[in-house]
Amino acid sequence: MILTSFEPHFIPLLRKLKDLELVTLHPQFTKMLTDGDVSAKSIGDFMDGDVQSKAAEDAVRLLTAVAATKFSANGLSPASSTLVGTKLPVYFYPRLMDAAMMVHVLDKAKPKLVLVHNDVEPMPRLVALWAKARGVPCLHVPHAIYLEHDERTPVGTDIHDLITASDIAVAGPFQQEWYAERGADLAHMRQTGLPQFDRLAVSRGERMMACRLFKLSPVRPVVVYTSSWRQDTNLLGCADAVEESYAAFLAAAKTMPDLQYIVKTHPRGRNTDEHAKKAQEAGVQAAVTEQHLDIALNAADMLVNVGTSNVVLEAATIKRLPLVCVGGGAFPNDPEVVKVKAEPVAIAQAIQNGLRNPPPELDKLIGKYLGQIDGQASERVAEWARELHA
Repeated sequence: MILTSFEPHFIPLLRKLKDLELVTLHPQFTKMLTDGDVSAKSIGDFMDGDVQSKAAEDAVRLLTAVAATKFSANGLSPASSTLVGTKLPVYFYPRLMDAAMMVHVLDKAKPKLVLVHNDVEPMPRLVALWAKARGVPCLHVPHAIYLEHDERTPVGTDIHDLITASDIAVAGPFQQEWYAERGADLAHMRQTGLPQFDRLAVSRGERMMACRLFKLSPVRPVVVYTSSWRQDTNLLGCADAVEESYAAFLAAAKTMPDLQYIVKTHPRGRNTDEHAKKAQEAGVQAAVTEQHLDIALNAADMLVNVGTSNVVLEAATIKRLPLVCVGGGAFPNDPEVVKVKAEPVAIAQAIQNGLRNPPPELDKLIGKYLGQIDGQASERVAEWARELHA
């Protein structure tokens, strides 16, 4: 049995493993698999009254220990002090109940391999910790490549520096070195490529067709701006960089009305309408969408991105695309990527230079981050998963 976290990019990988028993952490993912002719169960199918009663007992036992612990509230705000001093048991109870229930249901299901797209979020990490405690292999197939940035804090200070899974599939040499610096065992890593990038090995269609779908002229340059979203789960994300960068880009775009613009928002940002409104207020005509990334990139003559993003690497596989990152600190060791401050004049100059100069050579950048782009990453990860499952 293979237990898998909820990751749509795993579907091609799981199709190659469908002769094995597959169990997911979420019923919606189970439905997605079964709708795609891949037989799967949900972990909830193993739930019964015994599991629930054991989880309730564990939660009460742990809460009793929490309630008996003396916590210091020195330096905390009044609201935080109240939470620590009197409300921690109330806060913890449902979470401890869910965590204990998952541990007991995993003990009942007894998967032989755990497959996760990250091992730092609460539930995937809990499952990875269960696997570690039970001697069950846990294969982490990352949902993204964490990239260099001048503002990244030292190793050990970011939640992504946690390594819980026993084995890690990595895209290329950069990602392998990244995990090794954080204590991962090289013997338990393989450069397989990542399944979500397999599609990059396949032609995404002609530029003329992509322009037609966006109702753009194929004879006029197209600039694709890829935005981001505020990640308020940490203090570094509580900033106005996304809004400031977009405002600067729109101001730059207004000075170049002969160009065409596509604004691609982040699917998790839920800020597409806001981006469209800002473009309209700035007097910039642009197609704004949170979908259709591949079509947008195929229509593009250059990419302008906010900060660091795997989108830059995906765009790099379209060899003709100049790459610009707004924010200054992204890709500090990669001269192929042009870095500019969030200032209209700097952004406009970078766009004009990118469209005027010969296309950059990007094979080194692609090899460093994405490894081998041949459409076979899912096959390599599936083969390794079978080895670990055996």
